[in-house]
Amino acid sequence: MELSPADRLRVKLLALDLRLHELTEEARGAQLDLARLERAAQDRRMAALLGQEAEAAGEIQPRLQATRARLHSRLAVIESAKQSRWQTRVRLVVARIRELRASPETGGEEAL
Repeated sequence: MELSPADRLRVKLLALDLRLHELTEEARGAQLDLARLERAAQDRRMAALLGQEAEAAGEIQPRLQATRARLHSRLAVIESAKQSRWQTRVRLVVARIRELRASPETGGEEAL
């Protein structure tokens, strides 16, 4: 059984939606990691100001930068996936219209 162009686009939309959900969850995780690291860096700076011994805030900076980069990357991929999803939806509408026009059961253009 061969899938119609509209059916293939529906499958692609489903795959895009699943990937978008996965990317969103990864971005949320990166946001939580970033908030945790920023809090830890701030706590260490405060401890240093108060004269308490604490790990240097500079030790956290590389992890902060890596987490920011990961978050930025995920957000860019999310935007790309949203754009692809929108384009696929438009192509699905066009494919569905073509199928309706070509279908003898619907009476061609009269069905629109």
